Amino acid sequence: MQTGTATGAASLLNVTQPAVSQLMTEMEAAVGFALFDRRGGRLVPTPNAALLFDEVERCFTGLDHVNAFCARLQDSSAHAVVLAAAPSMALTLLPIAIGRYVTDVAKDFFTLFPRHSNEAIRLVGSQKADIGFGSTPAELPGIHSEPISTHEAICVLPLGHALAAKPQISARDLHGQPFITMSRTEGVHEIVEGILRREEVEVANVAECTMTTAACSLVENGVGLTLADQAAASFFVGRRVVLRRFVPAVPVTFYAYWLDRAAPHFRRSAFIEILKREALQMEAELDRHLDEAILCPSPL
Repeated sequence: MQTGTATGAASLLNVTQPAVSQLMTEMEAAVGFALFDRRGGRLVPTPNAALLFDEVERCFTGLDHVNAFCARLQDSSAHAVVLAAAPSMALTLLPIAIGRYVTDVAKDFFTLFPRHSNEAIRLVGSQKADIGFGSTPAELPGIHSEPISTHEAICVLPLGHALAAKPQISARDLHGQPFITMSRTEGVHEIVEGILRREEVEVANVAECTMTTAACSLVENGVGLTLADQAAASFFVGRRVVLRRFVPAVPVTFYAYWLDRAAPHFRRSAFIEILKREALQMEAELDRHLDEAILCPSPL
C-alpha cells in the first residue's frame, strides 16, 4: 500500500521479494478477495484493499497511542492528550488553542486526529480520545456535550461571481446556482435543505463534501457555491473566494465531548476556556470582514 511494489515492500520490511509475494497470496486467500491489481510491475490496491487498509490503520492508531502514552509516562511533567475533532476545527481553532495552552498552561503532549463529529464522539465513548470536538451534540449516554460557540453559517462564493456584488445572500439567490452540499454527518445539511424547500428554491447540486474545508476549496476553484461554518470560512479569508452572510440564518454550534465518568489527566477546563475565547475572537474577526462587505460589496 505504501510502496506500490513487492520489491519496495520487501525493502521496507527487510525480507525478500518472494516472501512478500507469498504473504500477499496467503492474505488474499484468507480474506477471500483480491487486494491488488498487477499492472506493469506495480501493485495497484483494489477498492476493498483501500477500505481494509483504513480499518487496519485505525487499529494501529490505537496501538501507537498506547506506545506514545507509555513513553510520555516517563516524563511525569507532561501528559499525552488525544483530541478528535471535526476537520475545520482541527485546521483552525484547535491549533491556536493548543498553542496558547502549551505556552500559558502546561507543556502537555497533544495528538490531534481530524474526524467527523460522530466519529469523534465514538472515539471519546470508546476512550480512544480524551476529548472530542464537532458540530452535533452527543447522544450517547455518559458523554457530556459542552457548547463552545454558536454562530451562523457563511455563504462562500467564487471570486468574481455575480452574487458577490450583494452584501448578503438570501436563500432565493441560490435558485439555479451550482451548489456544493454540506456534509450529511455534521447536522447542518438538514437545516439547509429545509430552508431551500420552504423557500421553494432549487439548486443545481454539483458536489457533496464531507469536509467543509474541501467544499470551500472547490468553491475557490470555481466549482460552485457552498455554506460553511465560521472555522472553515475564516481559513479562506483573503483567498480566491467571497464570503457573505446568509439569510435566513443557519445556526452552527461547536461542541466539546468528554466522558462524564473519566477524570481528566490534563487541565481540561483551562483548555476549554482558551478554546471558547479563541472562538469568540475568530467570530469577531470574521464579523469585521463581513461588515466590510456590506460597506464595499465586491464588483461584478
